Parts: sequence; C-alpha cells; structure tokens
Amino acid sequence: MLEVGAGSPVLTAFLAAHAKEIVCLDDQAERIEESARQNAVQAKIRYVCQTVTEYSDAEQFDLVLLADVDQPALSDWAGLLDLWTKPEGKVLLAVENPYGLRGFSGCREEQGASVWGQQTMRIRSLQQCAELFRKAGFSSVQTYYPYPDHLYTAAIYSDAWLPKTEELKPSMRNFTQPAVTLFDEQTAFGQILEEGNFPLFSNAYLLLASRKAPVSDRPLYVKCSNDRAPERAIITRIMEKPDGSRYVEKLPAGKEAEPHVFRLAEQYRRLCPIYEKAGLMPNVCEKTEAGMRFAWVEGKTLAEEREELRKKGKKAEADTLLADYLDQVQLLAGGPFTRTPAFCEVFGDVSVPEGMPSSLDGNIDLLPHNILQADGRQVIDYEWTFPFPVPLRFVLYRILYYDLHARGEEQTDPEGLYTRYGFTEEERALYAVMEQHFQQWLLGGKRTIDDSYLEESPGRFSLEETRELVDWEAGRTWMRVFLDGVCIRKENLRGKKQVHTAVTVASDVSELYIQPFAGTGILAGIRIQDREGRDIPWQPQDGLKLDRDRFGFYGREPQIRIETAGLAGKELTVSWQIISLTETDTAVYCLQFLEAQMQRGGVRQLTRLYEYFGGNRNHGKR
Repeated sequence: MLEVGAGSPVLTAFLAAHAKEIVCLDDQAERIEESARQNAVQAKIRYVCQTVTEYSDAEQFDLVLLADVDQPALSDWAGLLDLWTKPEGKVLLAVENPYGLRGFSGCREEQGASVWGQQTMRIRSLQQCAELFRKAGFSSVQTYYPYPDHLYTAAIYSDAWLPKTEELKPSMRNFTQPAVTLFDEQTAFGQILEEGNFPLFSNAYLLLASRKAPVSDRPLYVKCSNDRAPERAIITRIMEKPDGSRYVEKLPAGKEAEPHVFRLAEQYRRLCPIYEKAGLMPNVCEKTEAGMRFAWVEGKTLAEEREELRKKGKKAEADTLLADYLDQVQLLAGGPFTRTPAFCEVFGDVSVPEGMPSSLDGNIDLLPHNILQADGRQVIDYEWTFPFPVPLRFVLYRILYYDLHARGEEQTDPEGLYTRYGFTEEERALYAVMEQHFQQWLLGGKRTIDDSYLEESPGRFSLEETRELVDWEAGRTWMRVFLDGVCIRKENLRGKKQVHTAVTVASDVSELYIQPFAGTGILAGIRIQDREGRDIPWQPQDGLKLDRDRFGFYGREPQIRIETAGLAGKELTVSWQIISLTETDTAVYCLQFLEAQMQRGGVRQLTRLYEYFGGNRNHGKR
C-alpha cells in the first residue's frame, strides 16, 4: 500500500495493521519523523521523504491512498497513479468537496483554503476527480459520501443508499477554522435530497477507482459506532453482492469488541421463542469470520410508517400504529424486577421499585426505527439485549422518548404521550437518569469527537452573532464627539495611528465626552489643550492608566470625559496615539499590568477586567 502524506500517524498505523507493507510518502521531513516516532513498533511501515514527482520511478502497489494531499496538475496525477498502481490495483481518494453545503453555510475548508473558489485550492470537485481517474485509465469508480466529512466520519453513504434528512443532523467538525452558521443545514439538505442533488452538495467524497469493475461484495452504507468504549465499538454495513442481493453486517471496530459482536448469535437463538409469543421476529443472523451477518428484508420501519401517516395528516392512524406496537411490547412482561450488580453497572444505582414487571427479552432498544414492517414485525437490531432483569416500563419509556426526540418534542410532549401511558414526572426522571448512565456506560469514559470539538474548536457563530461582530468591528474604527449626549462629529480612523482634532465648546454645554472607538484598545499620549496650550483635565470611563502615558480601555463604549466648567466658547485640540485596537492584546496587557501593580484600586479594576473578559482570578482569563 502507498499512503501519500504522513499527516496522520494514527491513520498510518491503522493501515499498516491491514496491509502486508505500507510505504508512506511525504516531502515534509518533520511529518515523516513524527509519524515514524509514533509508529516505531510498526516494522512494516517504510517512510520515504520525497515529493510525489521524485517518487515517479517507484514500485507498483495494490492500493494507493490519497487523503488531503497537495495536488499538482491533474495531468501530472494521472501519470503518477497509472505508474504507481498494479494492473489490478486500486486508488482511494478522500477529498473535500468545494461545493459542499457546509462551505456555503459558513464553514471554511479545514486544511487552509479560506476563500471559496480560490484557484489554488487543493480540493477538487467530483467531476474533476472523475476526469483524473479517466485520464489515469481507471474505468470503474465507486463514489461514496462521508458525513459530516472524510476526516471525522460518522456515516458513509452511496448513490445506492442516500441519507434521510433526519440522519443529517448538524455535526460540527470545524476544528481549525472558525465558522459561521448562515442557515440550517439539515433543512437545506432535506430539500436537496428531495430534488436528487445530494451528490453535488455532499461535504466530501471517497472515491475508489480501479481499471476493472469489482467482482467482490461492495458496501452501500456504513455507520461508524466507534466512539464507544473499545469493547463495544462496532461498524455496521449494508453490503451488496455482484448479483444485486444485499445483507447487513456488524463488525467489531477492534479486537476488544469481538465478544460483544459475536454474542449476537446466542441472542438470536434465545430471542426467537420469546418474540414468537408477542408476534415479533428477530432478524436472522449468522456468524462469519469477520463478524455477524444479518438477512436483508425489504420494508419500511415502524418509525417511517408513522412519519408518513403524520405527513399525510393521518394523525389518528399514526397514534393507533404506535398504540398497537406498545401493546405488543407489553406482552414481553417477565418476572418481577430485582436490582443486580450488573444492572447497576450499566444503568446506575437507581431506586427502581422492585417487584414491577421486568422485560422478558432484556432488549431495551425496541425502538420504532428498529422494527421493520415486513411479513409481520421484525426486530432488525437487538444489540442491546441484557442477561439481567430490566424494568419493562423503562423499555416503554425509551420508545416514547426517542419517538418524541425524532421530532424535537421530548421536552414538551405536546400530544401528552407520557400522560397517556401513565408516566409520572417522577418516573420519567428516574428513567432519564438510567438512560444517562447507559449512554455513559456505552462510552466507557472514552473522549468522543464531540467532546474534542467542544474543547478544541474555535467555534461556530450564529448569523446574529456574526452581524454583531461585524457591527462591533466596524464601530472600533470610528471616533465620535458628543455634546450633551448628541454626536456632533464622527471620524473614520481606519489605518490611522495618530488622532488630532478640534472641538468648540458651546456656551450652554454641560457635558462633553469623546468616544475614541467602540470596544477595547490602548491609547498613548492623550492630550486635551486650549488655544493657549494649557492642558484641560479629563477622566477615562471604562479605562485604566497603564505604564507611562498609556491608557487601556475595555468597556463597550469607552469615553474620555472633559470637565466643561470655564470652557464655554473655547476651542480645544484633542490628540492621542493609537497603540492597539485588538481586544485580545488589550485584555492581556491590562491584566498582566494589574497583576504586577496591585495598587490604586487595582484589585477592584482587576476584578472588573476579569468579569468583562469572561473569567475570574481563580479560573484564569479567556
């Protein structure tokens, strides 16, 4: 295998675990050294520090991987790929789509390009990629659509299995570039899917190219559940055989998860007689060398049927469908619930009343989207089936909760489903705690991508916040003079380092102040004089005297206030030097100064500054 680029040592190690040998090609010596250091134990990784064109006379490979690499001219790549790849070899290209919807909604390309349409962008459109492979002699190209992107993928779709709107919930992945939310991406994707344009607006592509059409089974859809604890991390795939038939498989994401996956075979055998009594059927599964294979069954899920009825205005029929299903689930009532150590490990040490009916099957995931309406009702997913007693009421609660959650109504419950099925607020609170413990148990303390996003991302700004920032930044470039609260002069300071202006004090003015800018900044050499050169006293508002003749201003509307007594009819000259209009620089400068100079009310000023900049003395500054 040839991996072009050593930017991700973790990816290199993963590939090495699945290849006889991997050559990692990169022209950045420091990236090669870092990857080699992290993968020191991987003897079958060979690092080459050359440019792609320097490596043009290299050996041929079974698989060439291109992921976020600097792309030279398409014609150059075509020749290189043809040279590198064996006759039966393949090329996998992972690339961001320049027409990806998140780009239009305000998320910049992560790897450097900051302007849409920039000619030097490394990313290529789907049409350009197809042309590249055509020129390289690859007649077969399988196209996949990773979501939310190819770097932090949660699911992978294909032309044969496109996503549903509800699956494309906003999943932020801007780890290096700040982003702006200009519109609701899920709503926009819904319209795009209806009109058949998802391939054009997918955020990224995975393209698998070969010279001949593949004869092996190929994936149509992949769901990554690998952010769980290692012993519960799995991959779910919908596969298609060359004859067009399909099946579903669950694979362990690592060796630690193999027992979790393979125990599904025993669960299937145990559930068959139990579900038969309730008119349900577990989907047929069999063990394979890699994981578990499930039979493909055509049909709609119970959730899909209910949603279709609701959209057609047939709410009563949708309610009847749910009620009928809940009656079936209640036929799975088993013996009295007893709390066990295994139960407490998964669901927490909660005070569930003992003696209430437990679930006969132990499956807490009998949700409508796991029930297929085909020749009866088939349970297509029974991964979360437990061998210890679980309250049946908790299973019913989860069915209602996630039915409401799909519509964003889990908090309000406008139709009163909880009340209809006898769930008190206390009981719901108890089951909510159980669900929270279950989700934490799934993760096993693992730090998820979403956790990393919250801690590391520069963040996304709403449209309202962005407009406020724009107005705020624009205001920082204007100086204003006020007489009795009325602005009599406005001057743009953009690009200026010195300010020099004149103000005439009217005879009836009682208040005179100057707003040097809106927001934070540092000024030096503030001088206010009359025509005779005498200094006129002034006071800062939301300002602090720093070293020498510098003042730091940190309020939203800082002011230089001038005492008007005895100034009626006089002309004043006002001047200062602009040191900084950068909010961060001002914050750091003022805070460091005050921490070193705890005097003249410094403690009070320091507290105000920390409050303004979003922190406190105990927790540090933002």
